[in-house]
Amino acid sequence: MRDTKPMLFDIPGEHTWQPNEPIHDMHIRVTVDTNLVVQAIEVSMNNVPHGECPKASAPMQKMVGTCMARGWRKSIDLHLGNEQGCTHLRELLFNLATAAFQSIQGTFAGLSEGGVITAGNASQLSDGASACVVMEAGLAQRRGLQP
Repeated sequence: MRDTKPMLFDIPGEHTWQPNEPIHDMHIRVTVDTNLVVQAIEVSMNNVPHGECPKASAPMQKMVGTCMARGWRKSIDLHLGNEQGCTHLRELLFNLATAAFQSIQGTFAGLSEGGVITAGNASQLSDGASACVVMEAGLAQRRGLQP
């Protein structure tokens, strides 16, 4: 999520942003298995408006082991609600579940061991605010890739 303003923007006592300077610039990378269970989560907060904002990264680890299927929003509220998390990060997580579900469901169907995902057999990702890279965990390990 990148948030800019077309004019000078000031939060008294904190910072003044120039036109088009990012107020927020945050990214979340979530690794899920084929059952949509969160295996890993990474947060990048390149620009934030308040000094305490980066503290919201650590509680995101509470989402590891949760499932993006039924109860996802409740789980986010339970683990990241109130003082524990950041509204912006929570909102990004809400949308990531939709992107992951659209990407994973059907992606592995019909693939044999050593199969290849192509434009012809891949599930579409239609959420323009998110991106999702799908790979079987064993293959990622064999290739030396980390979430």
